[in-house]
Amino acid sequence: MAFTTFGTVFVDNVTPVPAAFLNKLRTEQADALDAIGGGTYVNTAPIIFSAGSAGWAFGGPVSLGAAVTATGTLTVTGATSLADVTQFTRTGRARRRPRVILSDADHTIDTTQGDCFQLSGNPGLQRIITLRTSTAPLPAANELIELIVPTSGIFTGAMYLIKREDATVVASFFSAPPTAASITAQFEFDAGVWRLGLNSGRALDGGAVVFGVVPGAGA
Repeated sequence: MAFTTFGTVFVDNVTPVPAAFLNKLRTEQADALDAIGGGTYVNTAPIIFSAGSAGWAFGGPVSLGAAVTATGTLTVTGATSLADVTQFTRTGRARRRPRVILSDADHTIDTTQGDCFQLSGNPGLQRIITLRTSTAPLPAANELIELIVPTSGIFTGAMYLIKREDATVVASFFSAPPTAASITAQFEFDAGVWRLGLNSGRALDGGAVVFGVVPGAGA
Protein backbone atom coordinates (compact mmCIF):
# COMPACT_ATOMS: atom_id res chain seq x y z
CA MET A 1 0.00 0.00 0.00
CA ALA A 2 1.32 3.47 -0.92
CA PHE A 3 -0.39 6.66 0.17
CA THR A 4 -0.86 9.56 -2.25
CA THR A 5 1.32 12.56 -1.49
CA PHE A 6 0.91 16.18 -2.58
CA GLY A 7 3.92 17.82 -4.19
CA THR A 8 3.85 21.11 -2.32
CA VAL A 9 3.23 22.72 1.07
CA PHE A 10 -0.34 23.76 1.78
CA VAL A 11 -0.93 27.50 2.30
CA ASP A 12 -4.27 28.77 3.62
CA ASN A 13 -6.47 30.36 0.96
CA VAL A 14 -3.66 30.07 -1.61
CA THR A 15 -2.85 26.46 -2.54
CA PRO A 16 -5.35 24.94 -4.98
CA VAL A 17 -6.06 21.27 -4.17
CA PRO A 18 -7.30 19.21 -7.12
CA ALA A 19 -10.46 17.18 -6.51
CA ALA A 20 -8.74 14.10 -7.95
CA PHE A 21 -6.13 14.25 -5.20
CA LEU A 22 -8.72 14.58 -2.44
CA ASN A 23 -10.84 11.74 -3.84
CA LYS A 24 -7.79 9.49 -4.12
CA LEU A 25 -6.75 10.33 -0.54
CA ARG A 26 -10.28 9.64 0.73
CA THR A 27 -10.29 6.23 -0.97
CA GLU A 28 -6.89 5.31 0.45
CA GLN A 29 -7.98 6.25 3.96
CA ALA A 30 -11.07 4.08 3.66
CA ASP A 31 -9.00 1.18 2.35
CA ALA A 32 -6.51 1.52 5.21
CA LEU A 33 -9.28 1.44 7.82
CA ASP A 34 -11.45 -1.38 6.51
CA ALA A 35 -8.73 -3.41 4.74
CA ILE A 36 -10.51 -3.37 1.39
CA GLY A 37 -7.26 -2.42 -0.27
CA GLY A 38 -4.96 -4.42 1.97
CA GLY A 39 -1.36 -4.75 0.92
CA THR A 40 1.91 -3.93 2.64
CA TYR A 41 2.94 -0.60 4.11
CA VAL A 42 6.72 -0.15 4.10
CA ASN A 43 7.99 2.34 6.66
CA THR A 44 11.45 3.83 6.45
CA ALA A 45 11.95 4.11 10.24
CA PRO A 46 10.54 2.38 13.34
CA ILE A 47 7.01 3.34 14.39
CA ILE A 48 7.37 4.20 18.08
CA PHE A 49 4.60 4.31 20.67
CA SER A 50 5.50 6.51 23.61
CA ALA A 51 5.19 5.43 27.24
CA GLY A 52 1.87 7.21 27.48
CA SER A 53 0.47 5.68 24.30
CA ALA A 54 -2.72 3.65 24.44
CA GLY A 55 -1.09 1.11 22.08
CA TRP A 56 -3.04 -1.14 19.75
CA ALA A 57 -6.11 -3.27 20.41
CA PHE A 58 -6.76 -6.15 18.02
CA GLY A 59 -10.12 -7.83 17.62
CA GLY A 60 -8.89 -10.65 15.42
CA PRO A 61 -5.84 -12.83 14.70
CA VAL A 62 -2.47 -11.10 14.33
CA SER A 63 -0.08 -12.59 11.78
CA LEU A 64 3.66 -11.96 12.06
CA GLY A 65 6.14 -12.31 9.24
CA ALA A 66 8.68 -15.10 9.25
CA ALA A 67 11.57 -12.82 10.24
CA VAL A 68 10.05 -10.75 13.05
CA THR A 69 12.52 -9.97 15.85
CA ALA A 70 11.19 -9.03 19.30
CA THR A 71 13.36 -7.06 21.71
CA GLY A 72 12.77 -5.64 25.16
CA THR A 73 10.23 -7.02 27.63
CA LEU A 74 7.00 -8.70 26.54
CA THR A 75 4.26 -8.99 29.16
CA VAL A 76 1.24 -11.20 28.43
CA THR A 77 -1.83 -10.62 30.60
CA GLY A 78 -5.34 -12.00 30.52
CA ALA A 79 -4.40 -15.06 28.48
CA THR A 80 -5.86 -18.45 29.32
CA SER A 81 -3.57 -20.31 26.97
CA LEU A 82 -0.74 -19.77 24.53
CA ALA A 83 -0.74 -22.30 21.70
CA ASP A 84 2.47 -23.56 20.14
CA VAL A 85 4.73 -21.39 22.30
CA THR A 86 8.39 -22.39 22.38
CA GLN A 87 11.00 -21.25 24.85
CA PHE A 88 12.26 -17.71 24.51
CA THR A 89 16.03 -17.81 24.26
CA ARG A 90 18.76 -15.23 24.57
CA THR A 91 22.08 -15.86 22.84
CA GLY A 92 21.04 -19.45 22.30
CA ARG A 93 20.54 -20.37 25.99
CA ALA A 94 17.24 -21.99 26.99
CA ARG A 95 15.80 -21.11 30.39
CA ARG A 96 13.15 -22.66 32.62
CA ARG A 97 11.62 -21.92 35.98
CA PRO A 98 13.74 -22.36 39.14
CA ARG A 99 13.95 -25.81 40.71
CA VAL A 100 11.29 -26.44 43.39
CA ILE A 101 12.63 -28.00 46.61
CA LEU A 102 10.00 -30.31 48.15
CA SER A 103 9.87 -31.10 51.85
CA ASP A 104 10.11 -34.68 53.18
CA ALA A 105 6.40 -35.53 52.81
CA ASP A 106 3.83 -36.80 50.35
CA HIS A 107 3.14 -34.23 47.62
CA THR A 108 0.72 -33.61 44.79
CA ILE A 109 2.40 -31.59 42.08
CA ASP A 110 1.44 -30.09 38.72
CA THR A 111 2.94 -27.95 36.00
CA THR A 112 1.64 -24.70 37.50
CA GLN A 113 4.09 -25.18 40.39
CA GLY A 114 7.23 -25.72 38.36
CA ASP A 115 9.11 -27.81 35.80
CA CYS A 116 11.70 -29.50 38.01
CA PHE A 117 11.19 -30.78 41.56
CA GLN A 118 13.91 -31.89 43.97
CA LEU A 119 13.11 -34.67 46.43
CA SER A 120 14.86 -35.53 49.68
CA GLY A 121 17.60 -38.13 49.33
CA ASN A 122 16.78 -39.60 52.72
CA PRO A 123 13.01 -39.58 53.37
CA GLY A 124 11.82 -40.62 56.80
CA LEU A 125 9.20 -42.89 55.24
CA GLN A 126 8.23 -44.10 51.80
CA ARG A 127 6.73 -41.05 50.12
CA ILE A 128 4.07 -40.75 47.41
CA ILE A 129 4.37 -38.10 44.73
CA THR A 130 1.11 -37.65 42.82
CA LEU A 131 1.12 -36.06 39.35
CA ARG A 132 -2.04 -33.97 39.12
CA THR A 133 -4.20 -33.55 36.01
CA SER A 134 -7.61 -32.64 37.45
CA THR A 135 -6.95 -29.00 38.33
CA ALA A 136 -6.99 -26.26 35.71
CA PRO A 137 -4.95 -25.24 33.88
CA LEU A 138 -4.55 -28.80 32.66
CA PRO A 139 -1.13 -29.88 31.39
CA ALA A 140 -0.63 -29.57 27.65
CA ALA A 141 0.20 -32.54 25.45
CA ASN A 142 3.89 -33.54 25.79
CA GLU A 143 4.46 -31.21 28.74
CA LEU A 144 7.18 -32.46 31.10
CA ILE A 145 7.76 -32.66 34.84
CA GLU A 146 11.23 -33.65 36.06
CA LEU A 147 11.96 -35.20 39.47
CA ILE A 148 15.45 -35.27 40.94
CA VAL A 149 16.95 -37.00 43.99
CA PRO A 150 20.45 -35.47 44.14
CA THR A 151 22.03 -38.06 46.46
CA SER A 152 20.40 -40.94 48.32
CA GLY A 153 20.95 -41.52 52.03
CA ILE A 154 20.33 -44.54 54.24
CA PHE A 155 16.80 -45.39 53.06
CA THR A 156 16.45 -48.96 51.74
CA GLY A 157 13.84 -49.96 49.16
CA ALA A 158 11.27 -47.99 47.21
CA MET A 159 11.63 -44.57 48.80
CA TYR A 160 9.29 -42.82 46.31
CA LEU A 161 6.20 -43.99 44.45
CA ILE A 162 5.28 -41.69 41.57
CA LYS A 163 1.56 -42.02 40.89
CA ARG A 164 -1.26 -40.65 38.81
CA GLU A 165 -4.34 -39.33 40.57
CA ASP A 166 -6.10 -42.68 40.06
CA ALA A 167 -3.27 -44.29 42.14
CA THR A 168 -1.64 -45.97 39.11
CA VAL A 169 2.10 -46.20 39.79
CA VAL A 170 4.09 -44.68 36.95
CA ALA A 171 7.52 -45.30 38.50
CA SER A 172 9.30 -46.08 41.77
CA PHE A 173 12.60 -44.66 42.99
CA PHE A 174 14.74 -47.24 44.81
CA SER A 175 17.68 -46.75 47.14
CA ALA A 176 19.99 -49.20 48.94
CA PRO A 177 22.95 -48.12 51.07
CA PRO A 178 25.86 -47.87 50.83
CA THR A 179 25.04 -46.94 47.23
CA ALA A 180 24.99 -43.17 46.86
CA ALA A 181 24.10 -41.70 43.51
CA SER A 182 21.54 -39.39 41.98
CA ILE A 183 18.18 -40.34 40.53
CA THR A 184 16.40 -38.33 37.86
CA ALA A 185 13.32 -38.98 35.76
CA GLN A 186 11.09 -37.04 33.42
CA PHE A 187 7.34 -37.61 33.23
CA GLU A 188 5.50 -36.70 30.04
CA PHE A 189 1.81 -35.88 29.71
CA ASP A 190 0.77 -38.10 26.81
CA ALA A 191 -2.72 -39.03 25.60
CA GLY A 192 -4.29 -37.54 28.70
CA VAL A 193 -2.12 -39.29 31.31
CA TRP A 194 1.34 -38.96 32.83
CA ARG A 195 3.90 -41.49 31.58
CA LEU A 196 7.53 -42.21 32.41
CA GLY A 197 10.01 -40.57 30.06
CA LEU A 198 13.77 -40.14 29.99
CA ASN A 199 15.34 -41.33 33.26
CA SER A 200 18.61 -42.33 34.91
CA GLY A 201 17.81 -46.05 34.83
CA ARG A 202 18.50 -48.64 37.54
CA ALA A 203 21.18 -50.93 38.89
CA LEU A 204 20.60 -54.65 39.57
CA ASP A 205 22.43 -57.14 41.76
CA GLY A 206 21.53 -60.78 41.18
CA GLY A 207 18.24 -59.72 39.60
CA ALA A 208 17.25 -57.53 42.54
CA VAL A 209 16.93 -53.77 42.17
CA VAL A 210 19.70 -52.01 44.08
CA PHE A 211 19.16 -48.47 43.02
CA GLY A 212 17.37 -46.28 40.50
CA VAL A 213 14.14 -45.88 38.55
CA VAL A 214 11.75 -48.83 38.21
CA PRO A 215 8.89 -48.43 35.70
CA GLY A 216 5.40 -49.02 37.07
CA ALA A 217 2.16 -50.20 35.48
CA GLY A 218 1.49 -46.70 34.18
CA ALA A 219 4.87 -46.19 32.57
